[in-house]
Amino acid sequence: MILTGDFLYPGNLYAFVPVSSMQDYLQTADSLKKLNKITSFYGAHRARPPGAPRLGPEDIKDLQKALIGIRDDELHGEGIWPQRFLVNENLTIVAEPRLLQDWK
Repeated sequence: MILTGDFLYPGNLYAFVPVSSMQDYLQTADSLKKLNKITSFYGAHRARPPGAPRLGPEDIKDLQKALIGIRDDELHGEGIWPQRFLVNENLTIVAEPRLLQDWK
């Protein structure tokens, strides 16, 4: 198991604060995806108690795929600022519009 803290938890993943980097988010997702023996990811936030929210390897794969889609301008967000990018039924990335994102 891995404790992901604010990186990954069910709901809105906020990636538009001044020090955020979409590239860093993608690199971390890539690293977590390589840990194929990990079957549980526990985040810092939960919608309702008890216990930490649990996500699985499929959520990491979906997150990685969504981030690549955003970077390559293949996954489009809803709204103006911030935009919401649907990852799966558990996760949504809330980020700046593509033009303002940091992919360096």
